[in-house]
Amino acid sequence: MKYRPTVLNISVGLFLIGILIYTIVNHKILFEGEGWGIVFMFGLTLMGLLGGFIDLALQTIIRNTKLLNIIGSVVVALALGLIIISSLSFESTQKSDIDFGNQLISHIETYKLENGKLPETDDWKTLTALGFKIELTGTKPAYTKIDDENYELVYLEGFDGPYLLWNSKTKEWKVDFPAIPDRN
Repeated sequence: MKYRPTVLNISVGLFLIGILIYTIVNHKILFEGEGWGIVFMFGLTLMGLLGGFIDLALQTIIRNTKLLNIIGSVVVALALGLIIISSLSFESTQKSDIDFGNQLISHIETYKLENGKLPETDDWKTLTALGFKIELTGTKPAYTKIDDENYELVYLEGFDGPYLLWNSKTKEWKVDFPAIPDRN
């Protein structure tokens, strides 16, 4: 079989080169925590290789280059569409989570001013009154009193972080791992 450049195999090549460049440039970030960023990049690489194997199979079955490029264009368009849709839905979810979290932060700060202390992590009655959603695993977002002055809100999405969180010490939303509370 003679190699024929197609829309799909050129796209796969560009995708794999992009993954390689991104991994080299951001290797420190990808290795943070338990190294799940590298695992994710490995998964993306496998997806790219799958696209290459699909192209190889299509080239074996379909001899017409024009038809092959049309099918390849459809596959690339579907893949890009899925990536864009998943990215947009993640950002819109994050924005609504941050907006809700900011309301909770305002309520917690008001509670702290009125009572001279932060609510306890397991004070479900107070947390419900402040607007937290109570679930089987705790509150949503998870509220943790780190020490007498600081607390953290964490949206525990997925099995293993990093997670969207807000820490009262840094006073910023970020994607990171939760702080360990002071148990003194």
